[in-house]
Amino acid sequence: MASFRRFRDAFRRVRKAVKAHLPYVRRREYRLLAERHDALIAAFTTEARSATEAQVAVLKAPDPSLAGEICLFAAFAPATGLKPHVLPYVEALARAGFAVVLVVNTDLDYRSLRLEPALLGRLAGCIVRENVGFDFAAWGHAYSLGRGLPRCTRLLLVNDSVIGPLDEASFTALIGRLRASDADLVGLTENRTPRRHLQSYFLAFGPRALDAEAFRRAFAGMRSLPTKELVIDAYETSLTHRLGLAGLRAEALFPPLYDEPRSGDDTTARWRELVDAGLPFVKASLLRDPRHAEAVRSVVPAALLPAA
Repeated sequence: MASFRRFRDAFRRVRKAVKAHLPYVRRREYRLLAERHDALIAAFTTEARSATEAQVAVLKAPDPSLAGEICLFAAFAPATGLKPHVLPYVEALARAGFAVVLVVNTDLDYRSLRLEPALLGRLAGCIVRENVGFDFAAWGHAYSLGRGLPRCTRLLLVNDSVIGPLDEASFTALIGRLRASDADLVGLTENRTPRRHLQSYFLAFGPRALDAEAFRRAFAGMRSLPTKELVIDAYETSLTHRLGLAGLRAEALFPPLYDEPRSGDDTTARWRELVDAGLPFVKASLLRDPRHAEAVRSVVPAALLPAA
């Protein structure tokens, strides 16, 4: 099986490298890039509100003296309950010593949400906000409500797009590696398209990053962009670069498993190899992919899986 995966990945790299040099492929890529650039400029100049303008209900107010390692956990609630892996993830973070503030984006009235008492008991704060701007707007809104979290020594941003932790030992080892890293910005995985960036489902900022003007400016000025693609372009793919220009160092705890930038996203194309290497998460979107769903279900504890 391992030799087959190596052959498959090598074949994909060659195929993508050849296609990348075909004229019609480049014309299409330039057209798509121009469309995304135009949409991004329009969103910033005419459409997008500040993240802090979203309607918000504070279900559990964070203590103003919140200090130390703080986690802002962004979740989406399309229905009255949260995804089944949110509570175990919050509990694992709390056991690891993080004060967790949950930020829920939803289209529902906050009074209709059913949040388990066990979840609220584990949280250092809980905020429900209008479903605009995706995860970065949720994080930026919570950061502003916390007045910049001045006593925070490590800020962890996570979301519910990954399912886990798959097992406690791997998660404990992961947190140990995070704390041992001397990088200013730490993620789990990175992508090299369109430029190198840490993927935003798990980002940790150390003291130098939190004190950097580039970081404060980015989070204080967060906007509720209208599409996921614009959020990726404006925030996820640019943040690593912007902090790097400010002299800060970024590290992915699980470096890329490929050499060719066009070889795809490890968290979807090579998720099994990442799990085997100790990553205690899998992307929730894989459960909707018939090519991966059965294999993913075989490694995820049943309690973390959504109802079939």
